[in-house]
Amino acid sequence: MTQELLKQEKTTILQSFPSECQKELKELLNEISIQSEHVCNQTFTVNKSPQIPIRIYWEEHKLLEPTNLSELKSCLLSCILTRHHSGYTREKHLKKIITSKLDWTAIFILQLCGEYVIQILDIIYSNLNSDLIIKLRTQIEKDPQFWELTKSRIISYWNCYYRKKNKESVLGYLKEDYVGFKIIQALEEKTKA
Repeated sequence: MTQELLKQEKTTILQSFPSECQKELKELLNEISIQSEHVCNQTFTVNKSPQIPIRIYWEEHKLLEPTNLSELKSCLLSCILTRHHSGYTREKHLKKIITSKLDWTAIFILQLCGEYVIQILDIIYSNLNSDLIIKLRTQIEKDPQFWELTKSRIISYWNCYYRKKNKESVLGYLKEDYVGFKIIQALEEKTKA
């Protein structure tokens, strides 16, 4: 990747996070060694901004992640790597942010609800405690269109990859058994008084 393309990618990533993180994020992007043969050229929009990369192609093993990252910088890096092209990397870094108390991590977690990697959905569902549900619902309230798009992806991936052909079929899931639909139900369920 040329220096100009790397600069563009860093600018996109800087726009993906709130202003209170900018100082630490700039420091982080200067501390790690980013190597990639591809550049992120597509983004998704939440609340009309920020522009968040759909995928990044950094070579994770070549990041030379400093071992002395602050908790905030570590969280920032993990949020970025939830956009990695490898499902294994996305899963690994989801596990690092799923219990974060930082509200702005919600969009990275919510985006992963629309993924086709079922192991990622399992992690989200198994961590859906009241704190995470509140955090994700707050994000959904801010951008209901993004949530509708995410739900459409859940339905599409189930239909394409995981749908059980009939009750007797060994492979796949019935709608009520698919983890993606369980996530939708948990996030849309009315709180009982």
